[in-house]
Amino acid sequence: MPWDFAIQARGHHNTEKLGDDCKLWLEKHVLEKDHFWPARSDSKITLDADGVPELHLTPASPERIKNLQVYMCLKTANNIARVWSDVTSVRKGNVWIAKLPVFDIDDYLFSYANIRYENDSVVSTDFEAVLPSSLGKAVATGKKSDIISEGTGQWHDVGPAEGEGNDGVAVWFF
Repeated sequence: MPWDFAIQARGHHNTEKLGDDCKLWLEKHVLEKDHFWPARSDSKITLDADGVPELHLTPASPERIKNLQVYMCLKTANNIARVWSDVTSVRKGNVWIAKLPVFDIDDYLFSYANIRYENDSVVSTDFEAVLPSSLGKAVATGKKSDIISEGTGQWHDVGPAEGEGNDGVAVWFF
């Protein structure tokens, strides 16, 4: 039986951002309807010429991609405690490249992407995990920030928390 998966970063049990995956997959593979479903993508974490880790992603059917979002997480080996940050990627031909700045080259780096295709299917790439120092002469270029807001580009789906006399920032982990 063919398989695939899609994970919503910070989604826990919520799957609202994963398109029509269940319907499309069941109709294609169970009811044998003629729906488009992409092949698995290739992905790998490497070092650029300066030693900065980056994700290289070669999606299947790039001409049918509507949106591609890369995520990264640092250090936390326990998958239920990971905090995924959004990462900007740049397309070069049929390869998307995303810089993955780290604070410590000897701590784990995790990355994956969600690819939304024009038929509203969303497929996650394989999860990549690496110690950047194991790839060669890696460098740490991460910059710490106390700001968590949509304006930083680090996270989305954040907003002000409201409470009696207490204002702050709420981050929704769905």
